[in-house]
Amino acid sequence: MAVWLGRMMASDRRLLVVTSQFPEPNETFIVREMGELTRRGFALTILSLRPPPPVIYDPEARALLPLVVYPPPRMRSIFAERSARCGGRPAGACGPSLAA
Repeated sequence: MAVWLGRMMASDRRLLVVTSQFPEPNETFIVREMGELTRRGFALTILSLRPPPPVIYDPEARALLPLVVYPPPRMRSIFAERSARCGGRPAGACGPSLAA
């Protein structure tokens, strides 16, 4: 079932979400938001800058784990450094700094 968002179907939409850690045990609202986005048909990829916690109790968070990418430590530090240059702005607003 597709959800229409304006002229574009939600099933055609892709979204990259960058988090410091996914799942973060103390931020369950993020799990709910990511779950809702997938239920609405978004093709979701979650980039977690830190590895997951040792134990994941939330079944909804465990269900989202196949969507999570955990980059190796060197890539995490490069991404963190370059995204800090952007001051929290979207990558497009930072020019080529994230691509370099």
